[in-house]
Amino acid sequence: MDVDQFVKFINTTAIASFTPILDRCPDLEKVMKKGKTTTADWDVLFTAAGVGFSLTINSKLDKDNVIRACTSIHPQLPAAVENYLDFISREERKDREMIGAQTGMWMVWNLLKERPEYEEHARLISIIGRYIDNILK
Repeated sequence: MDVDQFVKFINTTAIASFTPILDRCPDLEKVMKKGKTTTADWDVLFTAAGVGFSLTINSKLDKDNVIRACTSIHPQLPAAVENYLDFISREERKDREMIGAQTGMWMVWNLLKERPEYEEHARLISIIGRYIDNILK
């Protein structure tokens, strides 16, 4: 799969992921309502998280080519990927499970537009992180 197809795959998965995650964790609706975010925001954030997760765990991916492919999906996607990569701590990039947890936290933080209370949103954070990890296996 080339880079363009890969980014399109992640974006398509992002669009398709909303309803199953909402079904598993109805708190997602409350989070988005509080943050005044939309399903279009979800699509960009989930795509950025999937692309960023991939760049974090796969050193063979060329970041410049991936960012170029992101530009064709959505104009805000490259900046969102960079934001994701800045969020993930370098020390924990070797631990896939930790990256998944951080990915879920990044998503919820951006959906809420404020730092989430982990205890309050632990289930949603975990579900999102595992969902993204599973699509990339």
